[in-house]
Order: sequence, then C-alpha cells, then structure tokens
Amino acid sequence: MRSSEIELLITSLKDSVNLHEVVDITSKVFALNKDMACLMVFGKKRVENDQDKKSFHEAMINGMRLVAVPNLAERIPFIAPFDVQGIVKGMKAVRRVYDEMLDKIIDEHMEVFDKDNLKDFIDVLLEIMESKDTDFSFDRSNIKAIAIVSATYFLSLVFNNEAYIAETVLLAV
Repeated sequence: MRSSEIELLITSLKDSVNLHEVVDITSKVFALNKDMACLMVFGKKRVENDQDKKSFHEAMINGMRLVAVPNLAERIPFIAPFDVQGIVKGMKAVRRVYDEMLDKIIDEHMEVFDKDNLKDFIDVLLEIMESKDTDFSFDRSNIKAIAIVSATYFLSLVFNNEAYIAETVLLAV
C-alpha cells in the first residue's frame, strides 16, 4: 500500500515537472499521509467529492491548530466557561465533520458487510459489533472512537517517519 501511494506521488510530481508547474510539496506530502492513513483504517481513500475533500482537509488542519494553540483557560481556569479563544467551539465543529464522515464510512461498510470477507479495520470492528460476544457494550460510537484513535496514531507514526518517506521518494525518482 505504501509503495503504491508513493508511486502515485512520484507520478504526480513527474507530470508536474513535465508541465513546468509549481508544486506545493507540503500539501502533496500531507495528502499522501492522509491517503495512507485512510487506506489503512477505512479501506479506501475517503474523499468522494471536492466539498467533502475541502471540509475534511479543513477539519484536519483546524484540529491540529486547535490542539497546538496554547489554551489560556488551562492557566486561568475562571475564564474557561467563556471560551475566550473559541477552542471549544472550534473542536465541536471539527468533531461534527469527523462524526459525519465516520457515519458515512460505517454506513458504506454495513451495506456491503461480509463476515467471511473482511477487508479492513472497520470491517473487523463491525464484526465485533455484530458478534455481541464482548463482555461490554460495543456500538457505532465505539467504532468511531477506535477509528479516530487508530487513524491519528497511524498519522503520528507516518509524520514521525517523514525522513523514510522523503528518502523513498528521492530513491524512486
């Protein structure tokens, strides 16, 4: 999976070079990382149209920005209810986009769910939910939480290993 995605990136870069176009490497690497995380967790690249692509990309950027910004409410607790910086409001907006996206993904997987032909991580989680063999309640909200944590973990591994990706791209060119 990783090598095929990197090959697609290299092909895209070569096409841009042949057309003498300026390339935003940052956005290309971001898209590569996002696509690899989505393929690994969800089974395919998630974005179906430009509007979904824009909202998902914006939600990811906003989520990273909101996590990175210093939160004054942590230092001055009595201002927390006022959400002076808009962090809580922003996180709720990001959560809504993720929630809608994950609902679409789960619905798509449930339409074609086949216990005998598990394809990706979501299918495995759906099998656990359908089996009812767990000692605890396991529903859609659990699948969403595990999918987000898994995708985030995978992205952190990829971002921490960008040197490997850069080396692979340079060797392939």
